[in-house]
Amino acid sequence: MLNLNDNRYRAVCSALRDEGNFLGVGLLLLTAMMQLTFSFLIQLFFLFGAASPANPDGYWGMGNTGFLLFYAVVYALAMGAPMLIASAIFHRPVRPFRRFCEKGEDAVSAGLSLLAGLGLCMFANLAASRLMTFFSLLGIPEPEFPTYLEASPVSLTLNILVLAVLPALLEEMVFRGFVLRALLPYGRRFAVGVSSALFALMHGNVLQIPFALIVGLACASLALRTGSLWPACLLHFGNNLLSVLLEYAGLRGGESVGNALTLTVFLVIAVFAWAAELLRQRRIFRGSAAVRPREAAPVGGTDLPAGQALKTLLAAPPFLISLLLFAGLLIWGIVGGGAG
Repeated sequence: MLNLNDNRYRAVCSALRDEGNFLGVGLLLLTAMMQLTFSFLIQLFFLFGAASPANPDGYWGMGNTGFLLFYAVVYALAMGAPMLIASAIFHRPVRPFRRFCEKGEDAVSAGLSLLAGLGLCMFANLAASRLMTFFSLLGIPEPEFPTYLEASPVSLTLNILVLAVLPALLEEMVFRGFVLRALLPYGRRFAVGVSSALFALMHGNVLQIPFALIVGLACASLALRTGSLWPACLLHFGNNLLSVLLEYAGLRGGESVGNALTLTVFLVIAVFAWAAELLRQRRIFRGSAAVRPREAAPVGGTDLPAGQALKTLLAAPPFLISLLLFAGLLIWGIVGGGAG
């Protein structure tokens, strides 16, 4: 145990506050860029005649293909750049995709973990839909997400890029590659919990938070089990890809076909995920799977108590401000949605 009065404890707290300052600045930049990048670039497009201020079809005169390519650039900048800028400001190495440790689960166990994680994501989808129904009874309207998917192969391909490939790479880079990695030395559960909560809050509306929290927990756990960020990227991609494909099936076959296919796919994945987790647990019990990775604390080699770690993290002003900003945007979304 760390002695609350010794130099080692103070050094650990100081290191954690430094991580809080770094992450807070990155998250503040992320929030600002997510809010402003689209507006800034679309105004430039208006200025040079590449887009039209009139928006009758939802594509600002760029058409479905042009708008999706534009949106891909906006998202890549807004999600990808902030933590890289913060790393430069704080002179941090930019290696978010490096391994968490050299030894993780073996390939078979990692595959089983991936399938089990996908089943957990499907459960999160179903739980979120039920939660939306419950909140609607309380007067909280279901959020309206604009859809840019059309019944054409080109539109499908670009939607997979924008909604599955880019989020899988960039959101995992930010919330697991940077946030989880930075907090991991101060406690595995602490790091998984905080990184997943921030990932959920980043989505910005109360009805998405439970779903995003479960997905975040699944991705963080998978990254630590395997010792690598890439399985978490693959899990994130698989979850989002299924959503896009099922929505596309609904466009092609009608709403009833889409709903029936969605339920069938979810049930099939749930059965295979349950079987995969049983097999994984059996392999661990029999000793054939690698030991789950765990990084040592950077100073003294001992985790902080979770409560003290959270208190120390919140003592970093940029981190606290970013958290309050996330909460403020969430409340604004609820109030604004109710007002509309």
